[in-house]
Amino acid sequence: MNNFESSLSPVLGTFSPILRENIKEILNDVDFGLSSSNLKINSNLSKASYNNYAETYAESFIVEIPYAGKRLEWEIIFKDDDYSFAPDFDFINDLFLMDPDVNVISDHIPSLANWNIKNSKSLKNVLRELLLLYKAHQVMKLQSENRYSRLFTEYKNLIDSDISENDIEICVDSNGAVHFLIGTVVDFSCLPPYVQPARTDKEDDVLNPHTDLATLKLSFLKPDYTKVQSNLCLSPRLCQTIGNASNLRIPVYNKEITLPNYVSDITKLLKDRVQQVANHHRMKNEYITVLVTRCGSTIIEYDNLLFSKATLLFSVNNIYAIVCVVIGNKFPQEKPKVTLRSVYNLQNDKPFLQNLDNYPYNTKWKPADMIKELLNYLQEQIPKFQATAQHHFSI
Repeated sequence: MNNFESSLSPVLGTFSPILRENIKEILNDVDFGLSSSNLKINSNLSKASYNNYAETYAESFIVEIPYAGKRLEWEIIFKDDDYSFAPDFDFINDLFLMDPDVNVISDHIPSLANWNIKNSKSLKNVLRELLLLYKAHQVMKLQSENRYSRLFTEYKNLIDSDISENDIEICVDSNGAVHFLIGTVVDFSCLPPYVQPARTDKEDDVLNPHTDLATLKLSFLKPDYTKVQSNLCLSPRLCQTIGNASNLRIPVYNKEITLPNYVSDITKLLKDRVQQVANHHRMKNEYITVLVTRCGSTIIEYDNLLFSKATLLFSVNNIYAIVCVVIGNKFPQEKPKVTLRSVYNLQNDKPFLQNLDNYPYNTKWKPADMIKELLNYLQEQIPKFQATAQHHFSI
């Protein structure tokens, strides 16, 4: 059993075996909508129970669906443990599909009209089709009420621009606020790889199991634009590589700017930041690659993912020292940190260290020239470093 299946076991155990593959498909769907959140399932059972020596499973459960920056709660109800019949739905706190016409179901929710429990994707397909219908219902609400006329015009202009309808989620809530979740059209493929951080609480928890996502959430709390909240939501790799949304300092939305122009401004800000990070990563890659190539077998270790550091055993006239090179986030504007560590002498029971802050460096140099100047400087400094260590500290 893999880690994913192991984490699902407690949840799956509350459902009948005939339904478990469908439940697994739902929980394993990491690309459901624009949000970076997974679907969640809440049942009224924590585990299967026994009634008159017969095992009892959850006949109804609530699916939490991320949509437009909110979470929809839809209750799925199976009757009398007969899963050959399509389930009923209760759209909690929502007027969606209160009394659906048969044609609506057959035309827009074919997976429900042609329910087949033996197809493990049946329930997932029903949810996807319902969500498309729910989105159309929200757009209709936006279109039908005069107070939302400007917002509906903005929406139409948005889908006439470079944004696809599939990259927009809309929700008109019970308080009259309108929420947009808009997927930005940015190529993130040039960014450094994602490195899963060490987890001590949930070792098997994967923070970013799906594609890179940068979504813009706009909440028009009043239709007259007098109160608007904007927020940029980034998936974990983007937070790790380009910084979290607060560091990007997106401009405040105001009623003087159109929605397409605002989305365009945010998209440009993201593209510029992505290009900056990509150039930074490329320079780090080139710097470490040149260092490894020039120093060959003296390399002890180096970071071949993010190219942030390298350690080598450097010698001058049979005098050895460990050299550690660490590249910061502001490279090449900020020079790499170079530290010498003695292999002979101790200071307070630890190897004697010395930072080399004054080695030759110019931000306009190519990485090959930076490495050349650094290695020449090490030729001069390592004998001096060892002489200082021998004079002041023990062997």
